Amino acid sequence: MKLAHIKGGKVIRTYHGTGRVTFENGDTVSPPTAGVHGIERLVPVVDVTVDNSKTTRTKSATVETVEPDRLLRTTTISDIPIEDIRAGASLDLIDFITALVGAGILPPADGIDAAKGNWPATFAAALAGMPDAQKVAAQIEWAAVQRIRRNHPLIAMLASAARLSDAQVDALFGIV
Repeated sequence: MKLAHIKGGKVIRTYHGTGRVTFENGDTVSPPTAGVHGIERLVPVVDVTVDNSKTTRTKSATVETVEPDRLLRTTTISDIPIEDIRAGASLDLIDFITALVGAGILPPADGIDAAKGNWPATFAAALAGMPDAQKVAAQIEWAAVQRIRRNHPLIAMLASAARLSDAQVDALFGIV
């Protein structure tokens, strides 16, 4: 049985059925057993898990609540927001180009051209309507980039021009 050493409403340490506890008043308990020792006490640890997730991409948070007769440890599992997943997703340029060709978004000839750092003809529509300085900046960035981030504005621009949904762009980055 897991026990928690509580003093002044705070957890000092937890025990898993072994060890020795020496309290401020000089009492020693080995192995630890539940009980009160002056202003300190050993109480059972109750672990509770609340799973609110609906996907396999999850995060967990644990909150400890000291109660008179126990330490309640509540772990809540929840989905990672898609915005957070997208913010962390990236691919090497070669992997991104390979994904675009594999998905049929770029023809193989454009994929080869893109791998050389050239702006693919398929992406020409993405530049339409942009001021010349922005067009040049986008093409320079494409030619120099080593890693493509899912949430980069260039990706949003290319996705819009290619009429790709968020789910399609996510799939290119391995987000399913």
